[in-house]
Amino acid sequence: MKIHFVCRGNTYRSRLAEAYFNSLVIPDCFAVSSGIAALRNLNGPITTYAARIIAAHGFTQYGKIGWTQSTKEDLEAADIVVFMNADVYRDCCAIIGPVMQRFYVWSVEDVTPEEFDVNTIEGLADAAFAEIVNDTNALVEVLLGEK
Repeated sequence: MKIHFVCRGNTYRSRLAEAYFNSLVIPDCFAVSSGIAALRNLNGPITTYAARIIAAHGFTQYGKIGWTQSTKEDLEAADIVVFMNADVYRDCCAIIGPVMQRFYVWSVEDVTPEEFDVNTIEGLADAAFAEIVNDTNALVEVLLGEK
């Protein structure tokens, strides 16, 4: 089963979800990620706080290098699509079109506002990662219950 996590730039939220999900090593399940506006991404291949979290938890081998732009074909190739929040879902519907397969819309907000200092952003990143772990674990419970 292929799970596709989608956020805006594919440098933070969806990358954390992809790496965490793949670290669980669930038989016959794997995750990929992309960003609905990754081609306009100015953050580079991954944000520093996402890279820090992935490395700190030992998930580096379960992620990927670089970002991926969401495409209709890639989303249609997934069994389940998970949008990091409602704004990303709306943008996807406007840019790519509606997702026809099973999907979830989470409520993980982005944490890149320039007015916050680095310590605030790091704290927000850690909190968002905790939310991603919680939501991913709930998704895994649903998937395992269906097997």
